[in-house]
Amino acid sequence: MVFDLDGTLLDSREAFIHQNLDILKELGHLEATLNDAVELLGMSPTQILSKMGVSESQHKRYIAKIDASYIDHYMKKYTKPFPGIIQCLERLRKAGIAIGVATNTTREILEQSLRWSGMDSLVDATVCADGTIKEKPEPDMIIEVLKKLDVSAENAIYVGDTELDVVAAKNAGIPSFITVSGGIGKLDVIMALKPDALLPTAAWLCRTVNFAHLI
Repeated sequence: MVFDLDGTLLDSREAFIHQNLDILKELGHLEATLNDAVELLGMSPTQILSKMGVSESQHKRYIAKIDASYIDHYMKKYTKPFPGIIQCLERLRKAGIAIGVATNTTREILEQSLRWSGMDSLVDATVCADGTIKEKPEPDMIIEVLKKLDVSAENAIYVGDTELDVVAAKNAGIPSFITVSGGIGKLDVIMALKPDALLPTAAWLCRTVNFAHLI
């Protein structure tokens, strides 16, 4: 099982909305609204900065500042694991299922988020936006994490919450399970892309998949 992080394992919607709004205002968009901040959800810091017209030469400086403020403030104030997700990951591991995370967030935020939430010991491999691999909706992250897990595409499922996740999974050749409660994707856009399954939350995997023959 390969998971997206934010909006799938972690309920971090409010954290990123508030941070995105502050980023917009810092970049000179003083009239930015919460709706403008919502439109940036799911994007990596690099994608947001590019969209806002920040030159590539300035990205490293801004990203370091974005990461630090998220970890020190927004994550601790707003972020939490979705109900039941830790128990679900524990059950997956007990069943012998490898667990990976493929996320457009940075390495620093990924590692701090997993530690903060208590999920770091439940994940076998991770791939993120570290500048060496194409971000979702490209399939590269999913393909790379499957390599790390030593799992073929035929034996994998990807769980996410946005249209980027559906496209990335399809391009990687694996089924996409999309969460529709607490995620950040637009349901009409997601449905048009025809994901393989919809789940209320990622924790519903443990109600949907029969592990009896594995445990």
